Amino acid sequence: MEERNTADCLLFNLKGEILLQKKTADYKRNPSTWVLFGGKVENKEDPEDTIVREIREEIGLSIKPIFFKKIRYSLKEGSKGFSSIFIATVREGGSANKTKRRRGICLL
Repeated sequence: MEERNTADCLLFNLKGEILLQKKTADYKRNPSTWVLFGGKVENKEDPEDTIVREIREEIGLSIKPIFFKKIRYSLKEGSKGFSSIFIATVREGGSANKTKRRRGICLL
């Protein structure tokens, strides 16, 4: 099986709370679960560019991520790869559309 490389982000607000997303029940990967924001690293894309793109696409925020850690994962269904984990803070004036639904994602 082909490796799937991803970029994910621990996204904090100014109070130090983590912003997560909840997948809908019909979402193909991890349905009905709370997960970090992120997505697949596209061909020849840098993981930092991936996380900036994913956050902008999913919730309309611009971030300046800080690299945290790269981890290798292997899941029961057979997928495996690397995930580059980043940390970012939503600055004052930045706000996400809390009711936006896109690709099976519901922000609460």
